[in-house]
Amino acid sequence: MKWTRVLLALVFSTGDTARIKQTKSNNAVIQQAEDHNKTPAYEIPKDDDGTPVGIKCNDAALAQIKEWMDAGIASFDADKEMVMRCSCQNYVFTAQQAGSLIGMMTWSDNQADAVEMFRDRLTNPNEGTDILNKINGEEDKSKVTAMLKEFKAAKPVGSLAYPLENHGTRADEDVNEFANKLGKQSCMEDCKEQAAKDEMKERPSPPFSAAQLETVLEKFTWGSQVSGLLETLAGPLAIYPLTCEEIDKLVNRPPKVGNAGFLYMADDRLEMLRALKPFIKDAQNKPLLVSKFEFPDDKKTAEEILRDVTVKFKLVPPKPTGAGCASGLTRLELCCAYAVYGGWRCDAGYHFISDEAANQQLAKMSS
Repeated sequence: MKWTRVLLALVFSTGDTARIKQTKSNNAVIQQAEDHNKTPAYEIPKDDDGTPVGIKCNDAALAQIKEWMDAGIASFDADKEMVMRCSCQNYVFTAQQAGSLIGMMTWSDNQADAVEMFRDRLTNPNEGTDILNKINGEEDKSKVTAMLKEFKAAKPVGSLAYPLENHGTRADEDVNEFANKLGKQSCMEDCKEQAAKDEMKERPSPPFSAAQLETVLEKFTWGSQVSGLLETLAGPLAIYPLTCEEIDKLVNRPPKVGNAGFLYMADDRLEMLRALKPFIKDAQNKPLLVSKFEFPDDKKTAEEILRDVTVKFKLVPPKPTGAGCASGLTRLELCCAYAVYGGWRCDAGYHFISDEAANQQLAKMSS
């Protein structure tokens, strides 16, 4: 789904009406969303003074990362590397912990490259003996020694979650009605797509819970159809934030017959992951999702998709008040917004207005 970013002017009056103006001129701020296949940019999170920060890796987290590294059909070094890279995007480690992870690599020619993943992610890079002990060959040891001297010491900090609006609970009877429409034998791909669009037009809110999404996905046999459904629901943010474990259950569903493998093909699961990633609320656990892919190339793609999914360490935006946006203002002017299926959502994600409501207000303005 291609989203177009535009400049909107939304003004809430005392009559609880909105005046909407879409700027369409050579000077309008119109920006096409980035190609969804492009690898997201990643920047090491830093404190105000430039110190790299991250969640402290405790013993339990380290054990979990090691378990994820060993997951997969054969768990080659390429598999392990993707889990390590993914983990370094949110955690900071001691040099001793990093040494134990690098020691899980099978081939010595991959170890020096693995150390680079820990650049500015070590709390004590000046104590690199445990890392150097895992490196074979004097040339690589010299390379790693010089590398560690360049690393900036990282600082463990607590994570902060954005406040989430409670939009209520979607009625189970509405979910079941929607699922039954999708489950009709005569309802094929185009029918399912239209049913999802109709559902979002009629009921863009409250969002679906993880359990309700499972109910809906039960009606799908082919993964190629699921990603389209999820993109349609993602437009008006019709999904509540999900844990990586919940996403794992949705994406990596077991086959309906037998116990081996997954119901959906790897390419379809990757597209599902792409659609669901904006809803991840525990970014530090995203290596779980990477580890579930069977082959190194798929793990690499999964890591690239999730690369910009990171824990928020410092600022929490103020809670929205009344009809306002995340800024806390009741008057929202020149808000950069996304055109999503069924309407518009502000850049901060808190405010949604349907196409129908927008058209009504435009009609009032022109009358």
